[in-house]
Parts: sequence; structure tokens; C-alpha cells
Amino acid sequence: MIPSDLVNTLNDIRAAYMEATGKLPEIASFRSLMGTSSTLPAAVREILAVMEHRHLKRPCDGRVTVAVIGSSGHGKTTILDEMFPGLSERGWLVTDVTDTTSQSLRIEYAPDGSPALEEVEVRSWDVEQIKELLHLPAVEEQNRNDNIRVSYLEDAVIVDGTEARFSDADLGQFRFPRRLRLQPFSEPFSVPAERSSERAFIRALTVKEQSSALSAGPVLKQGGETYDALQLRAVVKDVRLRDRFENIRRWSGRPDEEVARLTFVDTPGLAVQGSAKDEVLRHCLEKKSSQIALQLWKDDELDFIVHLVLCGRQSDFAELWKAIECECGPAELADLQDRMIVAVNGMNIYFTNRDLKKKYEDPETARREGDHFATTLLDNVLQKMSPRGRVRPARVCFLDSASIVETLTTGQYADAYQKYRPIMERWLEPGGVGHTTLKELDLLESFRDNVDPLCDPEDRGQGHLVRQLQQVVEEQGPALLLKKHLCKTGLLRGLEGLQEILSSYYDDEGRMTREATQQALGACLAFLDRNDLDGVERFARDHLDSRIEEIVPRRDPPDGWVQESFFALCDLIKENVLFHGEAAPDVQGSFARYFDGQARTWAQDWGYADAQLAPPDKGFANSADLVTHCLRLHARDVLYLLLVEERVAGVEQGDDDREQVDEVLRILEHARRRAAAACAEYGVGV
Repeated sequence: MIPSDLVNTLNDIRAAYMEATGKLPEIASFRSLMGTSSTLPAAVREILAVMEHRHLKRPCDGRVTVAVIGSSGHGKTTILDEMFPGLSERGWLVTDVTDTTSQSLRIEYAPDGSPALEEVEVRSWDVEQIKELLHLPAVEEQNRNDNIRVSYLEDAVIVDGTEARFSDADLGQFRFPRRLRLQPFSEPFSVPAERSSERAFIRALTVKEQSSALSAGPVLKQGGETYDALQLRAVVKDVRLRDRFENIRRWSGRPDEEVARLTFVDTPGLAVQGSAKDEVLRHCLEKKSSQIALQLWKDDELDFIVHLVLCGRQSDFAELWKAIECECGPAELADLQDRMIVAVNGMNIYFTNRDLKKKYEDPETARREGDHFATTLLDNVLQKMSPRGRVRPARVCFLDSASIVETLTTGQYADAYQKYRPIMERWLEPGGVGHTTLKELDLLESFRDNVDPLCDPEDRGQGHLVRQLQQVVEEQGPALLLKKHLCKTGLLRGLEGLQEILSSYYDDEGRMTREATQQALGACLAFLDRNDLDGVERFARDHLDSRIEEIVPRRDPPDGWVQESFFALCDLIKENVLFHGEAAPDVQGSFARYFDGQARTWAQDWGYADAQLAPPDKGFANSADLVTHCLRLHARDVLYLLLVEERVAGVEQGDDDREQVDEVLRILEHARRRAAAACAEYGVGV
């Protein structure tokens, strides 16, 4: 599904970057530059920080994560229970309770007979994520209304409901202490083998039992801390499981090594309401489900999404969509539809629900109210999923559950769908009720392909979903991995930035051009007396200050107006220096290249690159004056730094040194070319 060549390319680029940055400290001339330049160390630190990104700390393994997202009660766990019978046998997919805990189940592949199949690992949120949950405005307000007090410690949070205002009915159901300490695990908790199939342990970790069946005692101990079931609901981030993927392998027909690159994540239900079962944590746990999905998105762990919606019910995905936009910006969702499959669960409902049956059995009802697909798919799902209008997912699949169908019909799945099949086939005929909507949504052929799998009791549309997912991964996976590991991590930007830094000091063959840069700085700044720094003030006052007033917009400024104002200032300084310096054109070119590189560094160091400030005509009347004042100060800083840089002593360079620099430059250029070629091949803009 993900080409091995692409994975190798990403890892080669990562290795090249590490090799190049590792060689730099070995180069004597570069060490000297680091010790004499006023700006180079900061620029290099920024470059080296790229490798701190979580996705670059280890090589890319080509894995992609598929998150199954849907509302509570829409049948996610029932479907996953049938898709992963191995986990079902071990009891990890509890289907008799719809009230589950707010955590994700990560299901990874392990081959038959592997000891890893028995491994279970429980991971918690860190303390900042726990605090962020309690700090949500809605949670703070509700806790305040109920007199639930929250104390934030360095390593934990205390939730105190000893004086909270609860109804007598609720208090009668309480089983847990009313004062709880929420502390993250010191390390992931590896579940002992004897407990990994223990029914009581699994249920305490994954579902909210009725009070009468609940034990309030400790469930596990980690790092000297004991945790009961209620504490675990608040602190646990995910439970990591392994499975043989026997159904996934059979349905896909792909080699095991391809299937092994899929990780499935069962996420908590969307739009979960507060529950009395959550006692003093009811308000924060009401929000934790959406926070789990949001955190997965922020950590770039949701590669592909299967949005599962029960037939006849509405999608609640818009709430998550809005939360992601609010937290990360609309640009984060630009390609979401391309990596999403809408899975309509409970196909049997079309044939057992009286209101839906009426829509295709009575064409007049369908004409007046919309056919069954217009109601259940278009109105309830595609037009409800986003706050920005109808969603056009990469695929739409219809599936069903053997256990549900056989319970409803008291017969065999195959027998039920033998009766349903002719009805579905009539919908596909021109003039058939539903044909118009399927055609409008461009689903005629995909639904036709969906009928056989739906009627097959060994597939039930679940295998069809897996095959459609594989197609989407093949289409979108390479571009996604490039964006994820090359662009979002900053690796490509780091490659180009390091090349740019080195080009300020060396030519294409590794020879130092530092002397030429110094000469260019000296020639272009000859009109300033480096021994009279008052000249910097006079020059800025006479030639820059009045123009700075014109640079800063005061009405209807564009997005990023502060950053644009700073770069306009840099252009103004460069223009004035070149005009007053009267250096030769080639010298001016050297100065301009050096200056432009430094301008980007200054923008980062001084905060202009990321500055967010309300414009003067939209709530902050003095913002333009503030930016003008800052630009005047930094205009003087720029001139001073140029003079200081011009006085840096030259550095001697031998042949061995030049060859070392040349090798680093060749490593970087080769890696950059491979990155550019991969991005061009898979249509990733850079």
C-alpha cells in the first residue's frame, strides 16, 4: 500500500540530514565561524532542533493509522468485535455496554504465534494534557457551578468534590472517593500476562459499569501510585493491543508485510454526555472523548479516518471538525476529505425500519420527502459532518453486523440478505427509488460493488470497507507520509535552511567566501563610521523613521501584517544601504544575498515570524503604534549587527577543511534533490 521505495527515500533523507549536521562540528572553519558570528549560532540551533520532532526521532516505518470515529451507540465496537475476532475472544472489545471510557484502543499487527500477541500496554496522558482538560472553559464553569474544586500541582491535579452540590439520587450511586488525585503514569504500564484476559480488569479499564456491579478498589499500580477505575478514566490516553489481523488479511488479499503497516484506533464516542457514573469527574470526562481525538490530531496520529454512522442517525463529526479548526486552523483540514471513508453501519435498518421502507416502497413519499439515501446519507451525514457545508469523502461504504442481523431476524445473516438483495438491485436501476441520489453523489458504481460483499456472510461489507481503505491508502498514503515526515516535521525546511546558511560562508565547492562577504559588508557600509555608533542613530532618524510610518498599515491590514511590516522594513534598510554605499553591482549582490538570509533569522529571533496582533481597526487601537515603535528599534539593531558582523575576523581554511565542507554540501544537495523528486512524483507542494 505504501511503496517501500518511498519509505527508504524518507529514511535516507533523514539519515543524510543527521550525517550532515553531525559533520559540521568536525569542520574547523565552521567552528571558528560559530565562535565569531553574532547570528550563526542561533540559526544553527534552530536547524538542529528539527530532529527533536517526534516523527524524526526514529526512522519512518511506513505505518499509517486508521482512526474509527463515530458517536456513542452507533455500533463501532460491535463492528470492530467482528473485524478482530482474536481480540473479541480475549474480551477486549466489550459490546454489552454502550457507556465506554474515554480512551482509544490501538490495534497493531503481530504474526501468528508471536509473543507480542499477548502484550498489552496502557499509556497515560502527560500532566499538561490532564491540566488542559480540566482548564477547558466549559469544564471550569460546570465545576464552579457544582462547587468542585480543582488544584493544579506540578506533577498532578487534585479534584475535590467533598463539598460539591450533588443530588441525593446521585450521591446514593457514588462508589469512588469524592477527592481524587489525577497523576500521569511514570512510564507505560505493561499489563501482566495473567491479567491481559482478566474480565474484571478489562471492563474496569474500558467500560463504565453500573454502580451495583462496580468495584471501587485499586485496578493497577504504577510508579508507586495506585489507580482506581475512575482515576484511570481521566488519565489513560490509550491501550495498545496486538492482533493477528486474520480477517483483515483474508479480506485484503495483500501480503502480510503490507497489512502490517495498518494500525487501527478505536476512538471514544463523539458527543458523549456527562454521566453520573463519572461522579466528581463527570464534567471533565464529558469533554475527554473529544479531547482524545483532538490530541491524536494535534500529534499527527490520525492518518486516515473511517467515520462510522449508524443508518438513520445523524453524524456528530462537525463538533470534532470545529475543535480542530479552532485549535489548529482551517488549513489543517484542507485534505481531510481525501483521507476519509464514511461507513454507514446497519444496512439492515433500510429493510426493517418502517419509515425508511416507506420511502422506497412509496415513490410519492420519496418524491415529496426525499428517498432513503437522501435522508440517511445526504441529510443526516454528508451535510452534517462539517460546519462548512457538504463533505465529499474519498469513499462511502455500507456494512452490517452478523450479530445484529441475526438477533433482529432470528435467522441466518445469509438468509436475511438473500431477501434484501433484490431490493438493493432495484435501487440501482434507472428510475429506481434511490437511483437519483446515488447518481448525484457519484455512488452508483461503488454501491453496485458494495452489494455482493454486503450479502456475503463472511464479508458483511466489512471486508469491502477494508479493501476500499487500502485503495485510499494507496492513493493518498505516499503524499501523506511526505507531508508528515518531510514537510510538517521541518526536515525539508531544515535541509534548505542549512544549505542557505552554508552558502553565506562557502561557495559550491566548499571554499570560504567569508572574506568576500566581509568585503561586501565593508563596501556597502562605508558611509557609516564603525567607530561612531551615533552615526547609526543619525542614519536611522534621517533616512528610515519617516518611511517606517508608511510601512505599517492602519486600516484593513492583511493576515500576517506584522511579519510583512518587518520584511518591508528589511527591504527599506537594504535599499538605503545599497543606495548610500555605492558599491559595485557584484558586491551589492553579495551583500543582498547575505542580508536576505539574515533577515529571515532576525524575523525568527525577534518574534516577527509568528507574531499575532490585533490590527488597529479591529480591537487594538494602539497596535500600529506599537509595531512602528518596535520596527524603529530593530532598524537600529540591524544596522548595528551589520557593522559588528563586518568586523568579525577572517578564518583561515586548508584543503582538508574545504573537502569536509564540500562533502557536507554534496550530502545536503543530494538529499534535497531526492526530497524534491519525491514531492513532485506524488504531487506534494513545497
